[in-house]
Amino acid sequence: MRREVPVYLITGFLESGKTRFIIDTLHDPQFNDGSSTLIIVCEQGEIEYEPDEKYMDSCHLEYITNEAELNPQLLTEMEDKYKATQILIEYNGMWPLSSLMDNKPAHWLIYQSMMFIDSTTYEAYNQMFRNLMVDKINNCELVIFNRVDPKRDTGLLHAMIRAVNRRRQICYEYPDGTTQYDDTVDELPFDFSKDDIYVDLEDYAVWYRDIAEDYSRYEGKKVHLTAEIVENRFTKEQLTIGRPVMTCCVADITFRGLMCENRTPKKLKMEHWYDVAATVVEKYSEGYGGLGPVLEITEINEVPKPANEVATFY
Repeated sequence: MRREVPVYLITGFLESGKTRFIIDTLHDPQFNDGSSTLIIVCEQGEIEYEPDEKYMDSCHLEYITNEAELNPQLLTEMEDKYKATQILIEYNGMWPLSSLMDNKPAHWLIYQSMMFIDSTTYEAYNQMFRNLMVDKINNCELVIFNRVDPKRDTGLLHAMIRAVNRRRQICYEYPDGTTQYDDTVDELPFDFSKDDIYVDLEDYAVWYRDIAEDYSRYEGKKVHLTAEIVENRFTKEQLTIGRPVMTCCVADITFRGLMCENRTPKKLKMEHWYDVAATVVEKYSEGYGGLGPVLEITEINEVPKPANEVATFY
């Protein structure tokens, strides 16, 4: 059995500061202690590594410019070539992370994953490549906004990240090199301490994100909400209850729902809206392909479709 190798994954779009961060990290003797370090570069920007510099003495560069080259055999060969004890990957922002995760050697363990974002170009990338942006945010531990104007209100940056994933840490880096971690507490807009949780129309997106991230917290609680009931193509025993959700822009509107079971005698109409009271239980569902939160409906009444059926985080 091969020994485990720690992998440090650095993601972000072109010119977001990935290379500069890696070079700064390599100057730190606590990280770069003379052990063999493999650096896999998947895109090249304006800043380049300097092989003749002292910080590169025990570091080895390999370049992958084609997404199709990501395969376990090639990556293992790179590791063995240098007898690498740790690996840094500067990932191409235009490649989905699944291309790496599905093809990395089994003994490569992601120790840390960080995403770098240029705060001056974030909105443009977010509009054009929303799916790739969400992909990276959902698969990192820390989001670092750099080139942040000290006069800028970081509330919007905070909201954009937490709309995707409430558990991501956020750091702001300013032009003078100083940094500040975001310690904003995202309060839930409903009283979670009660056994009955009432989700207002405007709070559906926040509630859905919260239960999707950790549904075990809701086990046994009764949820009251207004949503649409639709058929689920995976199973006849369960339906889906949910709403269209917009994370950031119109282009990313997606129906977000949970599996549900009707425990009332009422016959439901598909693609109609209802006021629902349901108990959250963990059980197997073909709709999830495993265990997940199923809403057991105990009360249900049809209501008109709301004027704005799309739920948002703002």
